[in-house]
Amino acid sequence: MLVFSASLLLGDLATDALRLLSLSHGSPPAIQLNVISGRVEDHKESWLVVGASPAAIAFGLTSLRWRVQQNASDAIEKIKDFTERKSSELESPEEYFVDPTDPKRFIQNNDTTFDDALQLGIVLSLLYCCVQVLRALEGDL
Repeated sequence: MLVFSASLLLGDLATDALRLLSLSHGSPPAIQLNVISGRVEDHKESWLVVGASPAAIAFGLTSLRWRVQQNASDAIEKIKDFTERKSSELESPEEYFVDPTDPKRFIQNNDTTFDDALQLGIVLSLLYCCVQVLRALEGDL
């Protein structure tokens, strides 16, 4: 009997391609987990080919090869897009350039109504505290 091992390198591709053939599990999948993080540290599956014709094996392997090529080209395209995006971010320094002669470079314009109301409340509470202290000093309590 011929035994195939589906590894994590090919992932679902190997599993799908091997399912096209007449296969059966040689044994239950063996999964070893990290106790602390819960991540899979080791994953083993074994498959036994049961009466597969050479045409089915050729079709399965051809399909597997095509899927690996497609996944590789998709990965290369994602890497190219990522590098282009990062290079375009690096090429636009006008977003981060601050004119050293600009007198408003330290001023922030994010004042909101909530901040104004908060400052008004603080001023009123300080004024109330001052009035209460003065009343207590005069003995009007």
